[in-house]
Amino acid sequence: MKNPLDTIVVVDLSEGISGAYATKMFVDAGAAVFIGEPPEGAKLRRSSDPGENALFEFLTHGKSSIVVNSWPDSLGLARMADVVFEDGLSQGQLDDLLEIGLVVVSMTPFGRSGPLANRRASELTIQAESGCLATRGDKSGKPFQAGGHIIEWVTGSYAAAAALAALRREGGEHIDVSMLEVAALTGTNFLSVSHELAGRPPIETPVRVIEAPEIHASSDGWVGFTTNSAQQFQDFLVMIGRPDLLSDAELATAAGRQARLDEFRKLVESWTTKKTTDEIVAEASALRIPVAPVLNGETVAEFPQFVERHALVQSPGGFLMPRRPWRLDDEDPPQPEPSPVLGSGNPLPPRARSKAPGPPLPLDGVRVVDLTAWWAGPTATHLLACLGAEVIHIESPKRPDGMRMTGGIFRHMPAWWERSSFFLTVNTNKTDLAVDLTTDVGRTALLKVIANADVVIENFTPRVLDSLGLGWSTITEANPRCGLVRMPAFGLSGPWRDAPGFAQTMEQVSGLAWMTGFSDSQPHNQRGPTDPNGGVHAAFGALVALAARARDGRGHLIESSFVEVALNSSAHSIIEYSVRGRLLRRDGNRDEVIAPQGIYPAHGDDEWIAISVVDDEQWSRLIALADLHMPKEWDSKERRANHDAIDEGIVRWTRARDRDELMAQLIAADITVGNLADPRLITSHPQMKARGYFERIAHPVVGEINLPTMPFRYRSVGAWLRQPAPLFGQDNRMVLREAGLDDVEIDALENDGIISDRLANL
Repeated sequence: MKNPLDTIVVVDLSEGISGAYATKMFVDAGAAVFIGEPPEGAKLRRSSDPGENALFEFLTHGKSSIVVNSWPDSLGLARMADVVFEDGLSQGQLDDLLEIGLVVVSMTPFGRSGPLANRRASELTIQAESGCLATRGDKSGKPFQAGGHIIEWVTGSYAAAAALAALRREGGEHIDVSMLEVAALTGTNFLSVSHELAGRPPIETPVRVIEAPEIHASSDGWVGFTTNSAQQFQDFLVMIGRPDLLSDAELATAAGRQARLDEFRKLVESWTTKKTTDEIVAEASALRIPVAPVLNGETVAEFPQFVERHALVQSPGGFLMPRRPWRLDDEDPPQPEPSPVLGSGNPLPPRARSKAPGPPLPLDGVRVVDLTAWWAGPTATHLLACLGAEVIHIESPKRPDGMRMTGGIFRHMPAWWERSSFFLTVNTNKTDLAVDLTTDVGRTALLKVIANADVVIENFTPRVLDSLGLGWSTITEANPRCGLVRMPAFGLSGPWRDAPGFAQTMEQVSGLAWMTGFSDSQPHNQRGPTDPNGGVHAAFGALVALAARARDGRGHLIESSFVEVALNSSAHSIIEYSVRGRLLRRDGNRDEVIAPQGIYPAHGDDEWIAISVVDDEQWSRLIALADLHMPKEWDSKERRANHDAIDEGIVRWTRARDRDELMAQLIAADITVGNLADPRLITSHPQMKARGYFERIAHPVVGEINLPTMPFRYRSVGAWLRQPAPLFGQDNRMVLREAGLDDVEIDALENDGIISDRLANL
């Protein structure tokens, strides 16, 4: 089944990247997508050079274009749709759409409700307000944004998944997506949860971090490392010829390496700068240390994994672009269709629709077997669980979910493995079965669970599933109606197939790290968005598999490559080099178009605000407000050319003033501004509080705690969290009884250590 969503009609009334990418995800699964464009063309079409609107083409291939001259035209277009995406309609226009009884997805900076709903924003100010931006940088220096407008892209993926789920219900829905909440969920590493778990101690130092090791200079470029485990770090020290440091207790901890960051960088680069990137990659790979070359818009095209898997394809316009990041039933995606000519589409008749309410949650009745661990995989199943699916998280007494181990910072407390901020957040609404799958009886027990499942999702390295005897053929034999979503780091084929990879690795090879950091320094990891973005794409893939099954009655295989998701989010830099030969580069907190833009110091210790001057009118008002002696006639290109001088003037003004005073003055002047929030304290952010982004839930080990939820609100759903993250193995008996095992069989499994509610070796 090549086009599982070919019965779905989508209308895109949005103007930004988020809506364009969300609707691209629908096109990629076969839906009919119509762009409602004004007579002069959509904003993305107009923002490109004539004849070179390559980003617009990438985002709109396979779509149709219909010119709308007025709101009644747009409303008429919406009547033929199942779902409409918008990012700037008035409340009255939104009400008109909702009256039709369809699914309407709103994507706005702060969401359509709350005290900040009408405030202007940019990618930078959203990252600042969310607490996301404050996580990146040297503690003694300036924080910097995650580059490439990554939050806009990830907002699109959340919007698409939320919409596809909502289409399973009758009666329509309003989905209110907040970019602020997307940035908080994907970019703050759940530091508010960690802070609360620690008892909310006084905040004495900035939270920003540069991982160590991270990205380092080689003799011919840059190379990135990831050492998420103690073993990986120990192997790293041996590799760089410093086994003498194995006994250094301070360097063994991430905090200790932060305290000695300059020293650590120097000792690493005394080794890396004497070797080529290829030599370093070969040595680290032999030791199973996650490693990657740091690629950019030019060099991604030469990466052997992308070449062999055809991850980059020629567009109909002749430039290089990422292909769809998932494969269906072991087949490559079809070649992209052309981008639409303005006004060339033919409208469809209005859709017949029911206003009868559906089940409370759209995935009610769907059962998911969750074989994932860490962050990306559990994010996929967490989204499905929040939307109503019954999700059974599978662990092993000998190999629990590795994310539990991050609770080790509370090793002095009872049941510390139940205190991981990540695990507590992305595993709410799930049950837990701890079973040893390396044994025949354990595998047989799981297959009985799978016999009653709709989808299995896993994110092992590719060889593991087959080695466990749980490959696709085994799953389909156990349950022909069950789908399988696989989330390999680099894909199920290619020379990097079996290489270990985390989000940092994906950012390094996709070009996202290249776009993050200051222009006079090395690239940096984005520290967050790539993991959940991979998870949301996998959740979308699971929903596609369910849609396909509804058509033909059988389960389907989805391969959602983690790195190819990241590659899609890096599409702009790849396309820009392919079309113009221009290499986009990191530039701190500045922007290609908006100028001036940056993070500026306020009076006090480590106090910052984010300012984005998005148009000429804001520039005129900023000149007057900050007493800048500069021409108000400068357009954005002239302001960009004089950015250094402008920044000097802004800093003189901001450094002498209190942060709250600056925020009030800039907001009153209608200049786009954001407070640099501390991610440890965002539970008190007025916008997030007003929208109910955090929900309080009682956990049997940690007690009541505030947890982030979904970065969108459904009109029909009052709360997302129904039960806390499960204790290890807490549901062994319930899950196995439902699978048909009796108490005698379950007792035998327990007595033999095949199932357990205790971690082995602790």
